[in-house]
Amino acid sequence: MYRLQSSYSITPSMIRNYVYCPVIPWINTHYNIYEPPTYSMEEGSEINYEGLKEKICRENECDAYVEKPVVDGGDVRGIIDLLVLRKRERIIVEIKKYRRKHYQHQVAQLKTYAEIYSTKKGKAIHRLLLVQEGDVVYDKRYEYEDKIETKKLIEAVRRVINSDKPPNVEPSGKCNSCWYKKVCPVYRSYL
Repeated sequence: MYRLQSSYSITPSMIRNYVYCPVIPWINTHYNIYEPPTYSMEEGSEINYEGLKEKICRENECDAYVEKPVVDGGDVRGIIDLLVLRKRERIIVEIKKYRRKHYQHQVAQLKTYAEIYSTKKGKAIHRLLLVQEGDVVYDKRYEYEDKIETKKLIEAVRRVINSDKPPNVEPSGKCNSCWYKKVCPVYRSYL
């Protein structure tokens, strides 16, 4: 049976990819193949955070913020875009350069940051914000149900990447534009 190598960590990006398609983390860890940065990924890493941070802080009456804090929960780790502190509340902000119509995979990534932070630091996360193109598209309190859902996702990813076989999924319309389709064992088996 395949075992997660010690050099592999489960990241919020892996969770995001798993929600988008469960085969992607399997391909990443078994074939060591990763999608090269796209134009939007490269541009996203060059977002001008200054004006955006000020806007988020103004809208949320923040007392302070921390840019790019690293959260390390053992085999689950990542880097939060922005942690906002407000009247004893902690708000995790995930910032995306471009707007997407469907963004549940990005929300899963955001919730994973909250889970790692609250578990490792022992400090509650109160709200989650997803910002796309400078606008908040998701604003929700971080609830117990979110915590349970995220723990299940982390375990699901752990099972997938430790499995000898890729997850059994049905190809969908997303496969047509997926970068991984040329190496995806699930997609190739349906050709």
